[in-house]
Amino acid sequence: MISKSAYGIVGVFAAFFLLVCIFFAFSWFLFLALLALVFIYRKGKGSVIYTDKKAILAPISGLVSKIEKIRHKDLGECIELSIENSLFDEGVIRTGSNMRIQSVKIRHGLFGQSKKLAKFSEKIFILAKSQNKKIALRISAGSLERKLRLYESFGELKAGTELGFSLNSTVSLLLPKNTRVLVGLNDRVKSCSLLGYFA
Repeated sequence: MISKSAYGIVGVFAAFFLLVCIFFAFSWFLFLALLALVFIYRKGKGSVIYTDKKAILAPISGLVSKIEKIRHKDLGECIELSIENSLFDEGVIRTGSNMRIQSVKIRHGLFGQSKKLAKFSEKIFILAKSQNKKIALRISAGSLERKLRLYESFGELKAGTELGFSLNSTVSLLLPKNTRVLVGLNDRVKSCSLLGYFA
């Protein structure tokens, strides 16, 4: 299966590949390029195996790069848990718990920049409520991104719902300060794996 964001590009490329095969000859180059596209935009099952309503799941596959207490203007004192997604990780962004999205803010910025200029990258900030607690999801565009967009913007969403796609973004969860976190720095996590529990 592939992400919703890839239906167009993979469909067009597959049609082009078939036309080349029909009218000319089989092309190994185009075949391998098609396989690479399917690999990059692949989508796992995203099975939510944790039925506890207080469970917090990984919104994306990648490396846990940050776990620290911060103060945020909308959430007050909270825990920021960041996951860095690379081109080789599955890039589907999902909801980490049952939630109601209250607002979505998009800050347009730069793409393809170095880490030194990461604060100027394009960002999406999602403010939501889960288990009657305020939480947030921040998506920061990586160097390979061209545009950040969401499929779902508002309303009630179940844990594991596909929100968007990333080639190599950093996805941060902002959680209540008393959240029980079960992962550590530099842990590799898969989409929908367990990160912790709401108190």
